[in-house]
Amino acid sequence: MLANVGLNFRTMRRHVSFCLLVFIELLTPLYSQQVIPWRDPSAHKIRFVSVDKDVRLEVLDWGGYGRPLILLAGGGNTAHIFDEFAPKLTANYRVYGITRRGFGASGFSATENAIDRLGEDIIAVIAALKLKRPVLVGHSFAGAELSWVANSRPLLVAGLVYLEAGYPYAFDNGKGPIDEGFSRFARAEGCRVAS
Repeated sequence: MLANVGLNFRTMRRHVSFCLLVFIELLTPLYSQQVIPWRDPSAHKIRFVSVDKDVRLEVLDWGGYGRPLILLAGGGNTAHIFDEFAPKLTANYRVYGITRRGFGASGFSATENAIDRLGEDIIAVIAALKLKRPVLVGHSFAGAELSWVANSRPLLVAGLVYLEAGYPYAFDNGKGPIDEGFSRFARAEGCRVAS
């Protein structure tokens, strides 16, 4: 019986040694990998524009020729989301991107009415850069900002482009719910709308 116990002990020790060896082998790549710092892939200038007390927004300038065009990222993103797309527009537009407050390198301060403040921030950047009637291009949540600027200062912008930003809240004109009107429009365009 003692020989049997010794055999089981040796077998168990081999299994533990093997498992430990496998565990170490699996961890080795984690320790050997070096963290590569993020490198901005796009050629642009970065500037910061003061829009409120202690709040500066990151503004990217990809250059270009023609009418100014401002790219506005969706919620949770920065203007860097357009790093690959923006240079393709520079042949026909002077292209800018604004990182909204609270994201990326832009500053933040609490505000009572967020959508008003975000729209005012865009207007402040347009004024600071002395842009003449830019086209605003917004993705997702930025649709609400586009609509706010256009409803507040319609002569300030030349046009709006909604990139997957045509949600009902994006078309709020301050006159109340628009869901039914949006639903009628969507149905007329052949879209299925949940009842």
